[in-house]
Amino acid sequence: MNTAPGIFVTGTDTDVGKTVVCAALLLALAQRGVDVGYLKPVASGGVEKDGRLVSPDLLAVQQLCDLPDPWERMNPICLRQPLCPLVAGRLEGVHLSVSRVRADLRHTLELHRFTVVEGVGGVMVPLTSRLILLDLMVDLELPVLVVARPGLGTINHTLLTIGAVRDRGLKVVGFIFSGPDPTLPPDSAIPHNAELITDFCGVPYLGTLPWQDKDHLGQMDPKELLAQAQAHLDLEPLLALVP
Repeated sequence: MNTAPGIFVTGTDTDVGKTVVCAALLLALAQRGVDVGYLKPVASGGVEKDGRLVSPDLLAVQQLCDLPDPWERMNPICLRQPLCPLVAGRLEGVHLSVSRVRADLRHTLELHRFTVVEGVGGVMVPLTSRLILLDLMVDLELPVLVVARPGLGTINHTLLTIGAVRDRGLKVVGFIFSGPDPTLPPDSAIPHNAELITDFCGVPYLGTLPWQDKDHLGQMDPKELLAQAQAHLDLEPLLALVP
């Protein structure tokens, strides 16, 4: 069994369902009795809460999963503008020193038996003028779970993401679809996409989590999300990572 202190959950794009998948995984791990933590190392689109900027993703996950850790530990870098971190930092006059928080992130990973780390946008998102998110992922050396949309275009986006991650020496343990959004027209590509992605890259498809409105994720019943994860996802490859 390959074990790790955590898993890095990345997406093929922004708003593809990473936060919902992270919350579902946290609930599944907690139900198994695992001491589990959550990290959102870098975020943009922050909201004011108790005198500091906090990621709305973190607030939703914390409310749903009852996380005890302080916000500054779970979300050490948060910017106000809903833009890529490099652009948001420039507009806000904030210099992002990702290297400064690396040691803190490694320390945080040691505080729990297992930690779910959520990325920002996709793996090529610029954090600074020299670093992209994938650089931070490589530094943390965690196995990777990819979250993607299920519809037309996802084959290209998912294969590119998996290829970029593998090219940097990281293990991709699987990919999950989130959705589709029920307000969108039916997409005839959906029934074929998961199989084709696995055929071309060999990474296992771990299921499709039903679409959730992220803006109302914090108000969702945790038991409902856990039941959906258990019914629709193959969680065993992810649970097997827990040391």
